[in-house]
Amino acid sequence: MTALLLMAVMSTAASVHIIWERTATRNVEKIVASLGAQSADSVRGELTSTLAVVAGTAEIIRSILFQGTIKADDEVRREFLFLSLLREQRAIGWIGFGFPDGRFFGSHAAAGGKIEMVEIGPGMRGKPRPLRRDIYHPIPGDVMFEERIHGETAYLALGAPWYRRAMDSTEPVWSVIDVLPNGFEPSVVVSERVELYGRYQGVVMVAVSFANLSQALSGLQVSGHGKTFVLGGSDKVLAASDAPGGPMPAHLRDFPKSDALAAAVGDAISMMKGNEFRTLVDGGEIGPVYVS
Repeated sequence: MTALLLMAVMSTAASVHIIWERTATRNVEKIVASLGAQSADSVRGELTSTLAVVAGTAEIIRSILFQGTIKADDEVRREFLFLSLLREQRAIGWIGFGFPDGRFFGSHAAAGGKIEMVEIGPGMRGKPRPLRRDIYHPIPGDVMFEERIHGETAYLALGAPWYRRAMDSTEPVWSVIDVLPNGFEPSVVVSERVELYGRYQGVVMVAVSFANLSQALSGLQVSGHGKTFVLGGSDKVLAASDAPGGPMPAHLRDFPKSDALAAAVGDAISMMKGNEFRTLVDGGEIGPVYVS
């Protein structure tokens, strides 16, 4: 009788445990799916709004130059236009214009809230081109000129992918660029061909750096102890919500081995097919990791 009673109690406890475990697992998966969807929507919304600002700014400049309201060679009005738009759109890193003769003019959001007005003049083939940088610092409601720096640069807008691709296109062109006039600055760039009265004038470009995009992602409310990556095909990393202070690792596999979340994302991508999925990956010491 005692043995039978003990077996009945144990079988009942086992049944209750199995039912509870299955119910708890389903509830956890539902919660994780909901949190994952909310995080994905936040990231998608941030990317959509940022890229819409970039595309809209490029179209504003193209339209103004196309209508002749401001001419590309009108240095004073052109500088005022670029400076105003850059100050109003915090996400934008560069607004620039490349001329058919290789000249370039642009406004750049520099560190510390400062703004650089960069002009690259004409030069001899195979030789550095003259570079002028006017530095401004912000003051309430305006900017104040700080200093002018003269130098040389090997940067040639005519050879840049954003210029070459837009020059031959009637539509806005998107490019992922590593080098911009100030050096290594991985960014996404939209560029558009500009004409005036049917004559080709050059190419306007607007860029947002992936460093700024990473900073924006870090401000989003991501569920739990989550981490967000923006990937450009396979495991190429464009931005991350907790980007390191130095250069961003080029691929997920380049992150430190101690970064279990990056490793989990890399494992999930290598296993799963398609662009949309949600799966559970062994995170080693930190336990199971849900990857969406």
